[in-house]
Amino acid sequence: MYSLAVANNPSLHFDLYFSNLRLLMDPKYDNNASTNILFENMQTSAMYLARSDIKCFMWTAKTALWRLEEIRRMEKENGTDEQGENDNSKIKAMLPRLAESLANKVVGQRHLASVDDWKVYVQSLISQEKYTEAIDALLEYNPPSVSEREGTDVPPYLTAKGKMELLASLAVKAGDYERGVQWYQHLLKDFTDDWSYGSSMLRCAYESEKEKECSEILDELQNETSSEKPIRGPHLLAIEMVALRLKKLNEDQSTAADNECHKLQQKIIHYVAIFGGTAACCFSDIRPYLTLLLEKASNKESVITELLDHFVDIQRKEKIQGDSNQTRTHSYYSTEKRKLRRYIIACQICLKVWSMATETCGMILDKKLLPNVDDMLKQWELSFISYNEFASGDGSQVSTCIGQRILFHTLFVLIKLFFHIYRKKCYQVMI
Repeated sequence: MYSLAVANNPSLHFDLYFSNLRLLMDPKYDNNASTNILFENMQTSAMYLARSDIKCFMWTAKTALWRLEEIRRMEKENGTDEQGENDNSKIKAMLPRLAESLANKVVGQRHLASVDDWKVYVQSLISQEKYTEAIDALLEYNPPSVSEREGTDVPPYLTAKGKMELLASLAVKAGDYERGVQWYQHLLKDFTDDWSYGSSMLRCAYESEKEKECSEILDELQNETSSEKPIRGPHLLAIEMVALRLKKLNEDQSTAADNECHKLQQKIIHYVAIFGGTAACCFSDIRPYLTLLLEKASNKESVITELLDHFVDIQRKEKIQGDSNQTRTHSYYSTEKRKLRRYIIACQICLKVWSMATETCGMILDKKLLPNVDDMLKQWELSFISYNEFASGDGSQVSTCIGQRILFHTLFVLIKLFFHIYRKKCYQVMI
């Protein structure tokens, strides 16, 4: 059919283009071997139609990017994507340049360019790793307003948030970390608890030496959040900032490392004080930083002793008493639940620190520094008694979940004690 289409027959090229497109979109179509051929045929038809109609430029550009994606996918499946020069090297180099050239001509004529045209243009630049040019194109792109899109059913290419996200990620790829910090800061101010924005901002900050600015931003965000309902993100990022500094220090920088370890230790304790009673994931948040702290500290014995003393004291203070004379109100149950959560995380941290000290650091610690088994079993029992009415009142399973967590950690302590008593090596257990 394509031999016939060589003749001056635009309508045949039009039909051939969309017949191939319909075949590719058919859910029953699974012939991967001929997919690239179909894209090649579509590109031939689109280029012919583009000779006489600038609107068809984008058909050619889109098809070129689709074909490029298909070639890369096939090479990845066949394991030939990293073999340097191959039969598709010239085609892969030509396709994004073709898409960029045609899309640029369309977006250059603003009255013809649609939101989809801008999307294709930016994608053509990204596919060639022209990240700076893609940033410039995005900054130039102004999405249509709501009033302009009213009744057209045409969504914007990017929302304001999506545009900022793409700009920030492209800045990182382009090595423009200074602008990356600025854009991630804007995102973090609007979406304070988004970890990806904050962690990306910190990494850009260390590359562009903007740590002080980021520290000020985090302090500002921490102060803005309510003391009654604080947000974890800024506080956890403050820990991450110290951790990043600590990771970058060399072994011969022991004094600086000890200073950062002290800061990290205080940040962890502060974080637990704020979120230990409310966030069930609090221990998961700080666990990697506990590991880093004990790995990097030169005076491990001092750090371990301070941590164990602090959290053993919390275990004593935060035990629920199950007072039968206490009026059982919603406030009472909420307070008891927070106390029990703080008790549990104190047990978790003591178990983690004790495990690393005895197994990784080779220290010999008194088994009294482990959570008390009798106390844990008593808290497990009281968790059911104290929460019975509260749990049945709102249909939740809070008593069961918290009780099971205490029982699990009690079992873990018993395993630790068994190996401690018989002086056997305890294998790493996830806690």
